[in-house]
Amino acid sequence: MRTLIGISIALSILLTGCTTAKSGLIIRNQYFQPESDQPKYTLKVYGQADGENESTSYQTNKIEVYSPEKKLIQEISIEEAASWDGEGLGVVIVDMNFDGYPDLAVQHYISAGPNISYLCWLWDPAGKQFISNQELEEIPSPEFNPGNQTILSTVRDSAAVHVENLYRYIDGKPVLVQSVRNEYDTDKEAYKITVSKFVNGKMQVTGQYEEAVE
Repeated sequence: MRTLIGISIALSILLTGCTTAKSGLIIRNQYFQPESDQPKYTLKVYGQADGENESTSYQTNKIEVYSPEKKLIQEISIEEAASWDGEGLGVVIVDMNFDGYPDLAVQHYISAGPNISYLCWLWDPAGKQFISNQELEEIPSPEFNPGNQTILSTVRDSAAVHVENLYRYIDGKPVLVQSVRNEYDTDKEAYKITVSKFVNGKMQVTGQYEEAVE
């Protein structure tokens, strides 16, 4: 089962929230369990609406992490994060490195297309804190598949070019292991498909073919 990072909020977290009068400040409380038999931790997410109508965007400014005993154990300052998500303020809890622990992602930008980037933190069970992870932040629009422990990223390079990239963890880091590039040829009215795979430590083209438009 794939977990699309943009829609996993309802499955991964419970949330409550409020809006204060102070410059439209929004606070959302979200809860997560590092392990199923442990008490819940609290994420207090601070944000702000960019406007007053229903179609406004939202900024996410800061996240505070509280222990089950209501003790502040971490504060994450966010310089720039924006989304259309007024309920969760772009915050998603999902296991991104398949170690069985919930991790933290925040939508970084509002993209004109489907290439959505995220700020990412992995949960450190020993230190009981979230640790920033740059490698995951370089993967746009990720879908996490815990069954085969892969990450699928579907991106659009242009109106005519779409790419599906598949990642696996190698030595603790997500590595691109397969890329399928679909490029539309207007003259032939067909797609040119180029498949590349991770072979002997590097990406190599392993196949090319054309596929007619149905």
